[in-house]
Amino acid sequence: MVESSDIAFAFADDYFSSRDRFLRAADEAGATVTTLACPAVGPGDALLYMDAAWTGDPDAESLMIVTSGVHGIEGFAGTAIQIDTLGRRPPPPGVAILSIHAVNPYGMAWTCLENETGVDLNRNFVDYDAPLPQNDIYDELDEVFMCPDLAGPRRDAADARRAAYIAEHGLERYLRAAADGQRHRPGRFNFAGDAPAWSNLCLNNLVGGLARRARRIGWVDVHTGLGDRGAGVMLVIEADEAAARAAQAMWGDLIRIPSEDFPFSPKGALVAAAQAMTPWAEVVAGALEFGTEPVERVAQSMIDRFRLTAFSSVDAPEAAQAMAEIRACLAPSDEAWRRDVLGRGREIVDATLASLARRPAIA
Repeated sequence: MVESSDIAFAFADDYFSSRDRFLRAADEAGATVTTLACPAVGPGDALLYMDAAWTGDPDAESLMIVTSGVHGIEGFAGTAIQIDTLGRRPPPPGVAILSIHAVNPYGMAWTCLENETGVDLNRNFVDYDAPLPQNDIYDELDEVFMCPDLAGPRRDAADARRAAYIAEHGLERYLRAAADGQRHRPGRFNFAGDAPAWSNLCLNNLVGGLARRARRIGWVDVHTGLGDRGAGVMLVIEADEAAARAAQAMWGDLIRIPSEDFPFSPKGALVAAAQAMTPWAEVVAGALEFGTEPVERVAQSMIDRFRLTAFSSVDAPEAAQAMAEIRACLAPSDEAWRRDVLGRGREIVDATLASLARRPAIA
């Protein structure tokens, strides 16, 4: 059972408190911690970091990886699961846990999804030696996404055009334009980057060093914003049949992307690149997605937060409502939602560890 004290212990409301709690939990668990400094700073010019905590046998051949904060502000749920896991149980014999906090510390500190260069990090994990995937339908809505005003006639016109677009083309096409990632318009909404971002490079180096001995990896990347409120669903992205079967064997019910329930087709998601990042191991990777608010509301909160970065600032008079809205959509503070997150997080963590302990690594 998830107690109120568990929620108070695991959840924080800002990046700095979240990091302090994570490091304290790691220390109390006897974890070995690796810290990487972000090239950008947070509010008040405060320094930002990506931190990794290893618990269990350093030579373990079975490894669970839990990542938080790939989408910045979404990191509070993932961090809570990491802190709860560090305080609740050690890994079983022969299995280790690698908890990576704030993969995108800039986005987590500034209450946004994007990283320090305006990149959607969860669209950045692609093969840059191959032709980059494109999202041509983004251009159909660029002027809507890039409306500079949060209120007033231009905002009203953008909202009307969005509604007309959805009425004509459907919500699925709108979401694909908004969420699949675009690489041909730097500085504009949902930019996926044209080169590996700092977090991408650091995560590759971090996992490449710490997880080199692992022969079997279960990787859970935590996100928020899609699905029924409080429900935590495992998503596998761009997975072939064998990978989907392995994920289902580890976690049970899951959703494949793209699918009827999640029709958009993002390219460059972290979990889709997990096997390529660790080619020496057998990898089962999935995103644990927690629902919050209706999808159109969530998408609009992301767009409005981006508009603050592109055209205004978080200190502007009009910023308060947009900042409160993205928190409501991606980092809810009510106890009921947070209880659901920890409860479902425990189920997925326990299922991952049990699967890794039950099945020996492939030699």
